[in-house]
Amino acid sequence: MTERAWYLRAYVYLAVLTGVGLVGIGIATQAAVGLGFAFGKEYVAGDMPGVTYTPSRCNDYFEYFPEAKSCESAAVNHHFDEIWRNGDVALLGGLVVVGTHLFLRRRWIHEERADSLPRRAFWVLGAAASGLGAAALLGVSLASVFLGVTGHVLQYIPAGIVAGLCCLAFIRPGLNSLRAIARETPS
Repeated sequence: MTERAWYLRAYVYLAVLTGVGLVGIGIATQAAVGLGFAFGKEYVAGDMPGVTYTPSRCNDYFEYFPEAKSCESAAVNHHFDEIWRNGDVALLGGLVVVGTHLFLRRRWIHEERADSLPRRAFWVLGAAASGLGAAALLGVSLASVFLGVTGHVLQYIPAGIVAGLCCLAFIRPGLNSLRAIARETPS
């Protein structure tokens, strides 16, 4: 019984953090799409240097964007639309996960059991996950800038900023939770 309660609470925490992460991805993608419209789609969805397409793949892209002047332009438009569509799906999926959790939580509130994972673990997990995500995403974007790679740079910067903002939301309760754990731990 003890293990089941612990695993169930861990599953719920990870599901909610996944939902929050999907909402963050959706928001960051919408910001990247806005930057793409402002500064050029190639900065969000451009290919890395050296990428070439076969004639048949170019024909596929031209089917989607017959008005494109080149295969590269058609590919950028196709990739940009995919990024935009996937961001919408992530945002809606995250809202469904978080909304479902909030609905079920209000409907079936249970007191915290002594044999389950403490609620404060949620804040620690959230701070760690979003902080690592922010560092990785901003690191990739900075490395791309220093290496002179233009493709996808504007896609990772908003994502890193959103992950950093999520980390800021989790960090204070997470640190308070760690302090409470330290006080409770026998020396």
